[in-house]
Amino acid sequence: METLIKKYDTENVFDVIKNFPSQLEKAIQIGKSIVIKNIDKSKIQNIVISGLGGSAIGGDLIKLYTKDALSIPVIVNRDYFLPKFVNENTLVIISSYSGNTEETNSVHEYAIKKRAQVICISTGGKVKEVADKNNQTAVIIPTGYQPRFALGLMFFAQLYVLIKLGLLPELPNDIDETINLIKSRSKEYSDYSTKNSSIQLAENIKGKFVFIYTTPNTETVGVRWRGQLNENSKALASMHTFPELNHNEIVGWSKEAGLSDMLSSSLVIFLKDKNDFDRVIYRMKVTKEIFNDVNKNIIEFEGTGSTYLARMFDLMYLIDWASFYLAMLNGSDPSEIKSIAYLKEKLSQYK
Repeated sequence: METLIKKYDTENVFDVIKNFPSQLEKAIQIGKSIVIKNIDKSKIQNIVISGLGGSAIGGDLIKLYTKDALSIPVIVNRDYFLPKFVNENTLVIISSYSGNTEETNSVHEYAIKKRAQVICISTGGKVKEVADKNNQTAVIIPTGYQPRFALGLMFFAQLYVLIKLGLLPELPNDIDETINLIKSRSKEYSDYSTKNSSIQLAENIKGKFVFIYTTPNTETVGVRWRGQLNENSKALASMHTFPELNHNEIVGWSKEAGLSDMLSSSLVIFLKDKNDFDRVIYRMKVTKEIFNDVNKNIIEFEGTGSTYLARMFDLMYLIDWASFYLAMLNGSDPSEIKSIAYLKEKLSQYK
């Protein structure tokens, strides 16, 4: 593995992932220092978090993590435009790591036109320029990461915005457990001299199409798994969620579909949480019986920890490492995203 890392890890992604606990600590430090200005929290009736790719997954996590704590709705917006309901009673969180994401900058302008209350999170760029011009709160986070590797910064900046606004309580137990767990995992997963569980997962995935199936409690975690396999490993994967998949996708798992070879050679991953509804767990059990008719290569993962936050990050940190090691096994550079760069270049030429 060491030889592969020296050959293919051109931008030292190994250390970026290994040092993720430090990123979390830095993110929390930044979050605690946030000063909110020009926001009337008494008016906030809904929240729109707008971003794309690695800058949006933090919003997905906020939506999932706060679903039982927030009394107002949260949506994640991946578009050039805002929903019609957005008005002066909407908190719009502009999330763009680079500060120059064209879709998000478009939304920023629409938010101003709609007189929404706006808070921005970025490393700078046009997002900060527009925020400063309009006297908006701009939370500035460190540069030096590809957006997908800045998850800790993006998530905790948004989390502390909600805490500072009084929409969420302080969560010291959740945060402390998460950091301590990730520190432990960092030591475990970065030891490539032994076959740790992240390397074993990478070896299991290699050469297979991956079907990722989640519960409502792990849905965003599944989005993260799919995205990390796509970008880091250059691998294709699909993601669907119980119980919805029991009303459609489950029917495709049949010999009559004409895809028996593909289905039998694929890998099925169930992502679970200890607080999953018992009927969802039973659905997974029966679904596995149905899948076994065409594929018995099914594995399950459940995050460790007493708090929901720790369990979510535990599962996501596993795929950060597994997707890195899979890139090594595939002979690919985990930092390289040529297709995205090509698309952005073409878009810059389109008028």
